[in-house]
Amino acid sequence: MYETEAAGAVLNMDFSQKQAEFPAARVAETFQYTAWLDSCDVLIDFCKLKSHGMMGMSAAAKNMFGAIPGTVKPEYHYKYPNPADFARMIVDLDEYFRPALSIVDGVVGMDGNGPTAGDPKPMGLLLASKSPHAVDLACAHLIGLEREDVPTLEAAYERGLIPARWQELDIAGDLESMVVTDFHNVRTKSDILFWNESHGPVKKLAGKFIQKCLSAVPKVTIEQCVGCGKCADICPAKAITMKSKLPHIDRGVCIHCFCCQEFCPKGAMKVYRPPVARLLNR
Repeated sequence: MYETEAAGAVLNMDFSQKQAEFPAARVAETFQYTAWLDSCDVLIDFCKLKSHGMMGMSAAAKNMFGAIPGTVKPEYHYKYPNPADFARMIVDLDEYFRPALSIVDGVVGMDGNGPTAGDPKPMGLLLASKSPHAVDLACAHLIGLEREDVPTLEAAYERGLIPARWQELDIAGDLESMVVTDFHNVRTKSDILFWNESHGPVKKLAGKFIQKCLSAVPKVTIEQCVGCGKCADICPAKAITMKSKLPHIDRGVCIHCFCCQEFCPKGAMKVYRPPVARLLNR
């Protein structure tokens, strides 16, 4: 911070908020955002390449969620609990703000229990594009993910903002030579449904059972938990209560937003994938 101030940068102290009206949005036709964005000359989206408990990957597209004020973010998780809708909301933000340039810092990224409690991952990568979705599609390939593994990429693809595969991108450089073969990804797929309201009671019950067997959930690692209660405070669905200084999650209320995992200061909350899901992934 001191170096940037010495170069003439001024710390932003505008904490005001505005409401956007975006009729072209898929889901977020109105939303709150930080007002200082209206005064910038050029909007540059600069982010880290990280694994992400809910979205699979956090890069350029997901970074624009930072436009939503911090105290309002949990409300949006609760409003869009389905990962596909949450991803559409993210793409709405990207389309509303339209950053002039998206830069992804993968010099040292993060894998494992990302996006805040994972492990530093030296990759030696720096990527940039005029499109946050195009650069994200390239990033996904670099860490071993397909378009279908990243909800924000699926949301961008359904709008025609990116091609089906990374090979169709116009890339300057040899992307294939930069692939990170040992990147530890978080695979959730919690948006998969194996039933709908038109099914009979037997099919619906079987579908819900299968979904439960395959869906990832947040789970506390007792040895790492310090009982601070941050997860209970941040949970938008109020699914977590503290008992004997340990978080207890009501699975019937949990919306699988993984806010507890993302904001746990000790990394004690993990993305837990059931044994059946892990076996099928092999």
